[in-house]
Amino acid sequence: MARERMTLAELFRRHGVDPDALPHAPPSPPDSEVRKRITQPPLQPCAACGEDSSHILIRDFGDGPRWVDLCGEHGWATAEPAPGMPTTLEGILADAREVAAELGLELHPISPEEFQEMAHRARKRRGQP
Repeated sequence: MARERMTLAELFRRHGVDPDALPHAPPSPPDSEVRKRITQPPLQPCAACGEDSSHILIRDFGDGPRWVDLCGEHGWATAEPAPGMPTTLEGILADAREVAAELGLELHPISPEEFQEMAHRARKRRGQP
């Protein structure tokens, strides 16, 4: 499934998010505090849709740092690629194939359905439902 890419400002506009309503954050919290925020109940709601968050940003919108908690879908939609990184599926696959070839490996992309079936078989082998 292709995800629509957008900036954080676009996401906030579309979902009526007021950055001033986001909780204040420390300027540079330790990694342990960030991990705790996304792994320990109660999980924080996504600022855009309210689902459980799995992506955490800290942004200053003018009055000090704020926590920006995002679900997986909105976190990936607003993720900014590193400079020089491919941003299309074709570009990503081309880079991955190049690295694999250097290692003497051959890639065989699979569909999401094939991946789900492989995961199902692996769970059965481990005795999980």
